[in-house]
Amino acid sequence: MSVNLSAREEENLTRSKKIRQNITKDNMRMAVRVAAGIILSVVLAQLIGLAFAASTCIVTLLGIQATKRETLQTAGMRIVSIAYTMVIAVAIDKIMGVNINSFMVAVVILTFLTYVIGWNGTLSINVVVLVHMFIQETAFTGGLILNEVIRVMLGLIIALAINWRLPTKENEFLDDMSKIEKTMEGIMNKFANIMRGTEKLTEELGQHLKDLEETLRSGMDNAYTFSNNDLSHHAKYYMHYISLRETEALILYKVYLYIQKLSSIDIKAEKMADYMDAIGHSIAMEHPMDDTRDKLKAVTDSLDSAPLPTNRSDLNDIAMLYFIKGSLEEMMQAKDDFINELTAAEIERYWREEHHH
Repeated sequence: MSVNLSAREEENLTRSKKIRQNITKDNMRMAVRVAAGIILSVVLAQLIGLAFAASTCIVTLLGIQATKRETLQTAGMRIVSIAYTMVIAVAIDKIMGVNINSFMVAVVILTFLTYVIGWNGTLSINVVVLVHMFIQETAFTGGLILNEVIRVMLGLIIALAINWRLPTKENEFLDDMSKIEKTMEGIMNKFANIMRGTEKLTEELGQHLKDLEETLRSGMDNAYTFSNNDLSHHAKYYMHYISLRETEALILYKVYLYIQKLSSIDIKAEKMADYMDAIGHSIAMEHPMDDTRDKLKAVTDSLDSAPLPTNRSDLNDIAMLYFIKGSLEEMMQAKDDFINELTAAEIERYWREEHHH
């Protein structure tokens, strides 16, 4: 009995946790928008005097999407699909008249056509349209067709209006960006201190890398939302930024593994530490990398002029330092490539004002 009670308590705790997670500002805002859209669509349809006014809310409900771009795309598909649904209905009426058999044939044709073109999300509303047109079993009239077109268009317009001023999540993204850059700079500084021998390699550093991964996930979600709600031609900047940082995070993890394999610290490692500090200082996209390149040259000169290893341990250390140098060069090259692909509009819009050139 105690086992069952424990399992029930655990289930209740899980359910309670999910409920708390769902009570967010974004979810509550979405609930308000959906409720307002449903009510408004039915009221307006009734005021206009449309038949089947209550069904207008279905169009609005299915038209409200997570982002502005998705809402626009959905609206476009629904406009095209209502047109071919009307063509199918009228054609079946001309051939078979208005009866239950005509309705079934129309549904089969519409369903197959919908799945062939891949617009599955439009099917539910269009089937409702067919129900309205065939269920009365009276001859089609221009008024009936116009009623359905107006009803669908009204629902779409309300959905577009409800979703037109969605929050872009840009402020949330900028918070993520700040955390990402601070975490990456902190990781580079810890790497440098380890190379100098002033800090030890601890589990805390591994935790910083995990924290970076979580912040990157949050950043990608917010970058996606911004891109699909802003709709500017340059709005994908943040998504490209996060992709760059994900690449850099993987490189940092590789460096972390290489450092674990080092057995001793010497002058070559100290030069590497200076290089790492320089990278840390230039993490922000707008910061110049001139000092970083100077430090890289110092590391390269130090490694190239080092005496040949005399034992296995020395050979391992020199190999790890070359691996670390190569990985950090990849990181700098990724940033260079990102910057070189930026447009003047992106730099003006997204780089912080104090760093504009």
